[in-house]
Amino acid sequence: MDWNGAFKQGKIATQNEMMESIKAFYDQCEAYAKPMHQCHDLVDIEFKYMDWLADQSGSEHLETWRSKMKDIAFQQLFNNPDTYRDQWPDEDLHQEALLCLLKLDITSCWLLVHLIEMDQGLF
Repeated sequence: MDWNGAFKQGKIATQNEMMESIKAFYDQCEAYAKPMHQCHDLVDIEFKYMDWLADQSGSEHLETWRSKMKDIAFQQLFNNPDTYRDQWPDEDLHQEALLCLLKLDITSCWLLVHLIEMDQGLF
């Protein structure tokens, strides 16, 4: 059920509707063999959830480079736990992220100022 949309229209979900939605969520966790104590850990569905929130509020979805960076970081962490910080297989995504920051025109951003000082050749 789209609780947010219903609320905006002045309709409040009934207790039964809310309970059905919660039960469906827990059933989905069980179907994916996710332990009950981890049901509210959104790390595996974080970006789907963020897109859902954007849809509910009429906002834009997050940029795809964000989810790609997260996926690569977790792969690195699990595959190379001792050296995952030493390798940067997503360097192209870092460039994309920095260009995105430039579009926001946030000149007070410490990272942006630091990169300008280092003259990374992005400008």
